[in-house]
Amino acid sequence: MKQKKWIGAVVIAAVLALSLWIVFSATDPQTLADTLAALKPEWLLAALGCWFGFLFFDALGYWLYYRRHGHPVRLRYCLYVVLMGAFYSGITPGSSGGQPMQAYYLKKAGVPLDVGTSGLSVRFVLGQLSSVLIVPVVWIIHREFINVQLYGVRWLCWLGWGIHLATVVLIAGATFFRPAVQRLADRLVGLGAKLRLVRDPAATVEKLHTALEGYHANLIKTAKRPGELLTQLLLSAVSVASLMSVAVCVYYAFGLSDAPWQQLLALAYLLYMSAGFNPLPGASGAQEGGFVFFYRGIYPGGQVGLAMLVWRLFSYYISLLAGAAALAAAEIKGLLGKKKG
Repeated sequence: MKQKKWIGAVVIAAVLALSLWIVFSATDPQTLADTLAALKPEWLLAALGCWFGFLFFDALGYWLYYRRHGHPVRLRYCLYVVLMGAFYSGITPGSSGGQPMQAYYLKKAGVPLDVGTSGLSVRFVLGQLSSVLIVPVVWIIHREFINVQLYGVRWLCWLGWGIHLATVVLIAGATFFRPAVQRLADRLVGLGAKLRLVRDPAATVEKLHTALEGYHANLIKTAKRPGELLTQLLLSAVSVASLMSVAVCVYYAFGLSDAPWQQLLALAYLLYMSAGFNPLPGASGAQEGGFVFFYRGIYPGGQVGLAMLVWRLFSYYISLLAGAAALAAAEIKGLLGKKKG
């Protein structure tokens, strides 16, 4: 994990430095300063509120899920878990570190690993599914605008949509085909034993089987509760929509009003689809370049680069900053606790 964090930090710093260099070298410093000074603070606060809404509705989903499954966790702690997920997903390649760390923090709160991972899977799949369902609707409603604005890269949107759909199908399929998942787990343990990464294969297999049994039992239980699934799907949809709305707030923060907010939101969803499968931490590079291309012509006078930086701040970097601050606070609290002890 530490190595992944260092790799992620280097990639993030490099992409941020390149973005800043491109924006500041292509625009007169005085013009940049004047544009930044003219940003509307109420819309910047709205962008911040959208980011928090993304965290809050995701956390509310976790809070309801674990209460329903007999392991109540405080809503404030669920917010912390969601923030940690956003932080570790943002600094690790392919967002690989987010869910393992969330499972770790849930276990610290008394949620067993099988229940914790089942909740994480449900929330992840429904979050993906909400976007998969929304994007075709968005495309149909705004097809003329999208066909013109995204001419030449529309295939990227559909490729991303297909990858998101495949993810939903694979994870949902694994829920109902436990033997196949169990066989895969057994093979991975066997491979780990051959590589001398697993010291006691038999004990490890037994623990995995127990965990998988609880994991599948919780998922099947959830699948048999349509009301719970619908609630979780709606919360996931609102959470994702909150994050997508950051792009709308940033546009209005620049004092612009010509583009309808529905079209701005449609582009945000399509950018999420097309850039989300980038394996770099935070989909770095693809998100920045995608924003500049998707919103070209919508921002006048070369403002799109600066708008991208502001958007990236509220949709990505703020999670890293808040997550780092939360981790530092927890570390200080732990050190103070040890001194008192």
